[in-house]
Amino acid sequence: MTVDRDVKESATQNRTGAPETPNSRDVITSISPATGRRLGETPVTAPGDAERLVRAAREAQTAWFDAGLSSRIRALRRLKDAFYRRMDPIIAALVNELGKPPVEALTEYWTCIETLAFFERLAAPTLAPRRTFTGLAPHRMHWIERRPFGVVLVIGP
Repeated sequence: MTVDRDVKESATQNRTGAPETPNSRDVITSISPATGRRLGETPVTAPGDAERLVRAAREAQTAWFDAGLSSRIRALRRLKDAFYRRMDPIIAALVNELGKPPVEALTEYWTCIETLAFFERLAAPTLAPRRTFTGLAPHRMHWIERRPFGVVLVIGP
């Protein structure tokens, strides 16, 4: 009971004890929901930085497309392999940060691995440019090439 109250109070107050508002804090403190222990801090992104971050994401998206499909698939494979190699710290983070039991954290971890493997297998047949015919102009060859559509900004804790 005491741990829950302490965690709730620390989550709603900044370092000076004043109530949290989006403008009054400069870091987010991570607290274990299971133990109430402080796990670490991460800087808060200022609202004015959102435009710069979206612009950088658009530039990165263009470079990501220009890298070519095989390069993007290799990057996805490297990400999946990094998840494999870092299994213990990832599961520990899920247990500590979210208060999940280890078996539930392991289930979520393997779901992420399988999702990455699924997209790795699906990427080439889905994203590779392909020739197609249209019924209205059967004497002409057409190409379908998938390109990035846009950037999504997620604002979250």
